[in-house]
Amino acid sequence: MKIINIYLDDTRPTPNNFIGCKTASECINLLKNNECNILSLDHDLGEIDETGYDVLLWLEEKVLLDNFYPPKEIRIHSDNCAAWKKMQQAITFIYNNANSKL
Repeated sequence: MKIINIYLDDTRPTPNNFIGCKTASECINLLKNNECNILSLDHDLGEIDETGYDVLLWLEEKVLLDNFYPPKEIRIHSDNCAAWKKMQQAITFIYNNANSKL
């Protein structure tokens, strides 16, 4: 399995050493099929009915039910302050549950 860094954003340019995706579905597909070192998420993804938070909800479920180990680092680069707080809480939950299974 390939180790990658993933950058989810519909408008910002993808940084060097990251694979860019524009939808939560695309991001989840990359997570399913690769080992992820760094995951960087935006919340608002334009006109589609998906957000970066949807990726975190998927990760929560996989960590709890399938013993999926999350990326080594999850970052939020969203300008949406209200969503940032909710996303940070999800990240804390993901790591707390992943670490409890080690």
